[in-house]
Amino acid sequence: MPKKKQQAKGEEEVERAIKLAKPSGEMETYGVSKEVSDILSPKHRIALQLQGELDGNLESYMVLMLIKPELYTTTSIELVKYYTQNLRLPGIYLTLNKPYEDLLKNLEDEGIDTEKIYFIDCISKLTGRRTEGLGKNCIFVDSPQALAQITTALQKLLSIGNEEEQRFMIFDSISTLLVYYDKEPVGKFTHFMIGMIRKWKLKGVLLMVEEGDKRGATEMMSLFCDKVVNINHSEL
Repeated sequence: MPKKKQQAKGEEEVERAIKLAKPSGEMETYGVSKEVSDILSPKHRIALQLQGELDGNLESYMVLMLIKPELYTTTSIELVKYYTQNLRLPGIYLTLNKPYEDLLKNLEDEGIDTEKIYFIDCISKLTGRRTEGLGKNCIFVDSPQALAQITTALQKLLSIGNEEEQRFMIFDSISTLLVYYDKEPVGKFTHFMIGMIRKWKLKGVLLMVEEGDKRGATEMMSLFCDKVVNINHSEL
């Protein structure tokens, strides 16, 4: 009898993964089966979900992203990675949470090229962090409450490009803004910001912590957006 051909190293694992995968119409986890997804770390699951949820072919959109608190930092980093490495887009990152210096280190530690990302830092001055000489790609405003300064900074960064250039915009985060203001003024300001983002045809994402929403802010924000994405993978 002829000898059975020996499988090349790794082929068996690949075949097993293919057998585990369901038909595309039944996919639950963006291109891989639930069994395969369960093997992956939350970081890799988030990366897969972002690729499945965010349509790189659309010229522009506005997405509300609801994130479990323990997955927040990982998601924000993977989101920047998706836009800069997968889609190769320049963009704007508005941070109300993390100082520019810390955010920059987190991104660069993950191998993300930040040269084509402009930042608006709303927290460094408020917390007494140094802002002088930290880089030409960041505008520092006084605090998350300085809404007029935030608007002016965003208008300045938007005007650097042109309306035909594809860019992304990450707003981090609505949850922080709700610490300082009630739902109604946050809604009014966010609606205005979204109008600017749509005018310039950006791929926009509003980040929000997924937690008890007693003031109905999530429902209100969802009305302004094209899609709501939930990031709630379990930690391993």
